[in-house]
Amino acid sequence: METNENTLDPRRSLELIADMVANSRRRLERHIGTPLLAWGIVITAVTVAVWGALTATGNPLWNLLWFAIPLIGWPLDRLTRRRLDTEPAARTWFDGMLSGIWTLFGGVAIGLGCIAVALPLLHITSLPLPIVQLLILLLGFANGATGILLHNHAMLAIGILTAVPGTAFAFSIAGYDVLLLFAGIAALNVIVPGWLLNRRARKGEQL
Repeated sequence: METNENTLDPRRSLELIADMVANSRRRLERHIGTPLLAWGIVITAVTVAVWGALTATGNPLWNLLWFAIPLIGWPLDRLTRRRLDTEPAARTWFDGMLSGIWTLFGGVAIGLGCIAVALPLLHITSLPLPIVQLLILLLGFANGATGILLHNHAMLAIGILTAVPGTAFAFSIAGYDVLLLFAGIAALNVIVPGWLLNRRARKGEQL
């Protein structure tokens, strides 16, 4: 009786899938720290610039500066991801899931930014939207979800501790100063995890 040695039983198939996911997780942990740092610095710097311009002039046109985030961030993202993209490795659903979380956050953030720009220009004041509060909540969620996928407890904790309490605290801040809170939360959710992942990657290379 002939047997096909290349046929995988269900147990072995699940083990191979688990190995591929684990390899994807380790690969991302080694390489996404720098892209996170780049995005975090851009988001924080632009937010502080918008706060400064709005505080000094009160002119809502300065909200157009928000669009500097994708215009600067996307090229930097592609530049800092070169090592990740060129590393030979099988791509799994895990890669797509992590990318999808932050792509969704970016898309929603851009949409909210468009609303923030459009409402004052259209002189619509009867519909106050808590845009900054929504961004804080979404940013904490995106970082927490990333922590779950990477099994990174620090990222998960930062996401949870900044999402709900940060959103609640943002409602108590009047005027443009709420942007400073968002800048600090952005630094905690993007810059700090990027630094921690790079630090872990450097330690791994030294072992």
